[in-house]
Amino acid sequence: MVRATRLWWPRAPTTGISLRIRKIGLPKRDWRRYNEELVVGGEFLFDVRIFRRWKKELRKANKNKRGRPYLYPEPFLKWQAVWHQWVDYRGLEGIVRALKLLRLIPKTDD
Repeated sequence: MVRATRLWWPRAPTTGISLRIRKIGLPKRDWRRYNEELVVGGEFLFDVRIFRRWKKELRKANKNKRGRPYLYPEPFLKWQAVWHQWVDYRGLEGIVRALKLLRLIPKTDD
């Protein structure tokens, strides 16, 4: 009688990284919390609340101001500063033009 043989490993083959992680004993990742952190990061990068408060912020900035009034609220400029970390000036101009086409902002700043 001939026996059927199969390959058998005492342990499943693993990569070097996973072996190191097992030895260190890193805690398991809480994927729900991690995913929520990524979502909040996206909200930070594209905070649309500044567009909802556009006129209110401009009125507040121009109150008791002498000379030419501000055209853009300070939160919008800060939002552009955050985006400038990853996008150059011409790219920012393209983003602002797209926002103007979507009618989220009234004017573009060249």
